[in-house]
This record gives sequence, structure tokens and C-alpha cells, in this order.
Amino acid sequence: MTEPHPRNLDTELLLVDPPSGKTRWLVSGLIGIVIVIQLALPLKYYFDSDQTDERFAWRMFSSSFMHHKRCSNVMFEQVDSDDQTVRRVPIETLIPKIWRHSFGRFQRPILDKLLHWRCDQGGILRIRYGRVCPQIDGNQVESTQLELNCQTHEITLTKGLLP
Repeated sequence: MTEPHPRNLDTELLLVDPPSGKTRWLVSGLIGIVIVIQLALPLKYYFDSDQTDERFAWRMFSSSFMHHKRCSNVMFEQVDSDDQTVRRVPIETLIPKIWRHSFGRFQRPILDKLLHWRCDQGGILRIRYGRVCPQIDGNQVESTQLELNCQTHEITLTKGLLP
């Protein structure tokens, strides 16, 4: 019985020779850049200033998420009439349910577009959008509000309690 020939598995499994010189540095650099990007994107979320944005988090039962889940979107408009009546706008009838979640995260481009669209309907002087967030004791928390002047198209950002 003859002994099998010893095999060098390290060289047999390589299909091509590894790059050398500048090519090796280039490939190593690209791999390094990809690794840095893969680490930096999630870290950006955790060190971002908006602590209420939990889209990419595993914190779906956090106090922040649960607090905002109880909030409701409200919009008031001042009508161009003799007494300049202020009325509540039924947001639920204006926009699809799937979009309401974006309003809850206070995404400015979407809110700005909604307010301008509502102004374009005519007969409206001002529109104010905000969120009503009740605390456990029933009191309302101050909310960030957007107000659009339909004549000047100027949007102001304020903080306070909504009616």
C-alpha cells in the first residue's frame, strides 16, 4: 500500500494569486471604506440630536415611542370670513392613514406641503398644525407647532399648548 501524496491545501484552494503593490493597497482601502460606512451609518442614528426618531431602533417599546403613540395630530385654520372663525380641520379625512405616521414624526417637508396644499384650497387666512400629547395624569404636553400664513406663505415654528 502506498502513502497518498501530501497535499498543500493552502495553495490548492486559491484560485488566483492575491493582488500585490498598488492594487493590494487599493483593494484594502476600498474594503476599509466599506467597513467604515457600515459602522458610521448606524452610529449616526444613535448620536443624532433627534431622540424621538426611532425608525431604525430596536426600541419599539421605549417610553418615547409609547408617549408619541398616544399623541394625535391636530390642525386648525382661520377662515377668511367676517368673524374670521377658527375651525378644526379633520386631518383623518384629508390624508390616508399610512401618511399620518409621517406627520407624527414631524417631518417638515411633508407637513409644509400639506399646509401649502390646504392654503391653496382658498378662503383660508392661517393654518396651524401641531400634536396633542396627553400625559398619564391627563394634562397636555407643550408641542411644536407650525403655522402658515396663507397670504404671505410664511411658516413659523412655535412651541406651546394647542386648544
